Amino acid sequence: MVFTMSVLAFTLVYKLIDINAPQGKIMRGKLAYEDDSLAVYSDSGQYLVCKKGGNTKWVAIPASGDDIEKVTVLKNKPACSSPLHGVAITEGIKIVDTREAHIVKIVPDLELLASYPNPGTNDDKILIDKGNNVLYLYKSGELYKIFQVATGKDPSFTPEGEFIIKNKLNNHDLSGSLGVRWLGLGVPVEKDNRVKVNDDRAPKGLKYGIHGTYETVSIGKHASEGCVRMTNEDVKELYSLVKIGTMVEITVLKPRS
Repeated sequence: MVFTMSVLAFTLVYKLIDINAPQGKIMRGKLAYEDDSLAVYSDSGQYLVCKKGGNTKWVAIPASGDDIEKVTVLKNKPACSSPLHGVAITEGIKIVDTREAHIVKIVPDLELLASYPNPGTNDDKILIDKGNNVLYLYKSGELYKIFQVATGKDPSFTPEGEFIIKNKLNNHDLSGSLGVRWLGLGVPVEKDNRVKVNDDRAPKGLKYGIHGTYETVSIGKHASEGCVRMTNEDVKELYSLVKIGTMVEITVLKPRS
């Protein structure tokens, strides 16, 4: 059985890589990018990143179902810069298609560092996937950081759509249940699934918001009455990075095809 699996694994690699080609170049798929040390292919629902050299190495990335639109080389990216703030990259690439982006480290070894939604803008933006309870923060169209959050305990409680941050409040103006920061979302009445008669708080950013919590056990879960919860530490960081008027998209992301 072990021998059979080994043969199958060898056969797969052999089909993907022509060992007689110069530098072991991958021969299948659509070439999206190539330089002296690297090649990127789109093939059968995945992206293949091939590192050339004496011992050819490659990594497969599940694709979102769309062709690659752009490949950007990352050279000597410091940890303090985007994309992927907090992570230094000596050499890497960013692969972007219409739905997703992927950051791949090239040296010392090939490694997929992150896959995340394509924000579709060059502006600052917050994208919240309430299906997986993840908040993506983009600065000038580049991924800045990924946070775990909590959303509505009922799927309809947290409204879906594109909203803007209407106000920002600190701990002096909040009750204990809202943690230490509040970023109010301007949700139109027609998007408010928990509307009450003469309740105009949602459009003013006083009903739904991104806020802190002392109930850290709820983070990552569907636990709120409709707001988006973060740890107090995370919401303080987010509060310091975004302005009133920043776009916030709340959605349920589709799984990869």
